[in-house]
Amino acid sequence: MTKAEELAVLGKIEKLIAETGNYSYIAMTFAGICDVCKSNIQNDFGDSPVTDLKELRESHIAEIRMHEETKRMLAESQMMCRKTMDENEHLRKLSAEWEQNAHDAGEMYCELEKEIVEQNAEIIRLRAEIVRMKLERMTEEDYANLYIKMKGE
Repeated sequence: MTKAEELAVLGKIEKLIAETGNYSYIAMTFAGICDVCKSNIQNDFGDSPVTDLKELRESHIAEIRMHEETKRMLAESQMMCRKTMDENEHLRKLSAEWEQNAHDAGEMYCELEKEIVEQNAEIIRLRAEIVRMKLERMTEEDYANLYIKMKGE
């Protein structure tokens, strides 16, 4: 068959495809193929859009698999993120409890320290009262003996 005869057959094929309508499955499937055919005939090429389409399909399938793997990894990451967030929330609650316990312990320490100071003050007051009472009962001789005792004589 000559190039002219092939171009004529191609013209008939193009006419048949056009009759199916622009949005027919046939028109969508053969979109661009007739142009490749015409270029092959005119330029003595052997390009095949079917091979390109097969490679495109295989590439698309690989992309779909990669997309599915990415979705799986994303789901795993989201699950790990949720777990981490739950753990962080738990640790935040523990931290708040520890902080409250430390605050309570600090307040208790301050109260105990205040109590000790008050008790020490009471002890000193009682001792002073004992000394006052002893002093009230002392005679001049007792005072003189106390003075000598304190001087170390």
